[in-house]
Amino acid sequence: MSEKIEHNEETTEEFEVVELESEEGEIEEFVIIDRVDIADKPYAIMALLEDMENMEGMSEEEFHEHYGEEDIFFIMRQDGEEFLELTDDEFAAIKDDLDKELEKRGM
Repeated sequence: MSEKIEHNEETTEEFEVVELESEEGEIEEFVIIDRVDIADKPYAIMALLEDMENMEGMSEEEFHEHYGEEDIFFIMRQDGEEFLELTDDEFAAIKDDLDKELEKRGM
């Protein structure tokens, strides 16, 4: 599924949206911002669709008031159609490579 997200009146970007079930059994929609391969494994950089939509009309100051220091983006490993949360050890193992890849992409 893809979703169009308005950035302003002049631009519209289309992102892939996936539905994932939480541990509580609730279905939530997530936007895949980007994908990256690290150590021959695919990872998806994601955010909640609701957070992305909320962010649309916010100034940087309003964003910081609403979210504080909280990062709305996170990474999950993709295994076929499934998205898996990373263990602390897995995240630590890919962190340096992930940081380098994101820096190359200007993120």
